[in-house]
Amino acid sequence: MSERVVIIGAGGSGRGFLARLLQADGAALCFVDQDERLIRALQKNGCYRIQVGEQTPRTVIRDYEAFPVSSEAAIQRVAETDWVFTSVGEEHLAELAPFLKQASQKRGERSLPVIACENGIAPKVTLRKALGESAEQNILVTQGVIFCTSIPVSNGSLDILSEDYSEQPYDVDEALFQMPFAHFPATRNFAQLLQRKIYTYNCLSACIAYLGAYLGYTVYSQAANDPQVRRYCDHLSVGLNRALCKNMGTAPEEQKAFAEQALKKFSNPADFPTRENNPLLFQSDLDFTTSVDFAAFIENGFHSILKFGFSGSPC
Repeated sequence: MSERVVIIGAGGSGRGFLARLLQADGAALCFVDQDERLIRALQKNGCYRIQVGEQTPRTVIRDYEAFPVSSEAAIQRVAETDWVFTSVGEEHLAELAPFLKQASQKRGERSLPVIACENGIAPKVTLRKALGESAEQNILVTQGVIFCTSIPVSNGSLDILSEDYSEQPYDVDEALFQMPFAHFPATRNFAQLLQRKIYTYNCLSACIAYLGAYLGYTVYSQAANDPQVRRYCDHLSVGLNRALCKNMGTAPEEQKAFAEQALKKFSNPADFPTRENNPLLFQSDLDFTTSVDFAAFIENGFHSILKFGFSGSPC
């Protein structure tokens, strides 16, 4: 019998990434979302397609259920399910607490496993705080980290454009439960992984964004593939990797590969080829019209990072 899974949040990551991995692992899917128009579209269409990088054919998600979060059917499905995944944004997790409590009460004595898959520093802490005592009793909350960007092909479309990424690590530091899904590796030292992701991905992303805007790019992947921008990113990675290796005890080769994976993600033009579809875009109000030599400023900044007292072998 298939594992039953409810995904709360049927946006890009929920239906475009989590659903893709869970369907591949044989799960029976149910989407819950506050957007009733989206739920009606999912119900009416009965399927949608995911373009994964340059892979062909497209992945088709089908044979799912979909309910608005305000419905009794949604509460019932969560009460009956084997697993709950959230993909609503860390800032919206607290809003789920009343809904999860209702489902837990209907479920009875069986514990309800919840995996908060959000881009944030500590989503499980955020949700547990909102749940209060429930998080210590029947609702068991852990967390996952999403490295894959997934977005609608166009406004209003159910079809998804997704990066070619096939793993969703989740936190097992507290040994609350073990999931049976092959694409969801159990990961220890998870808080450190979240911190490394924020420091590595955000730092390199900012380098690409600001230098790209300075050079006149409007599409993120094009800036990431510019030789001058890439040289700065490689230069920056040396100091960044040293710092993280020293302060987090990460193995040099592991952190080097981690940073290279980030740059590979940012540089992939096949996944998000247009300004309309690219979620990683530059703000149009960036002002580089002053007399500041911005390139020299960045160069000096990188030299400062490299000289900031980080010793040992570079990653």
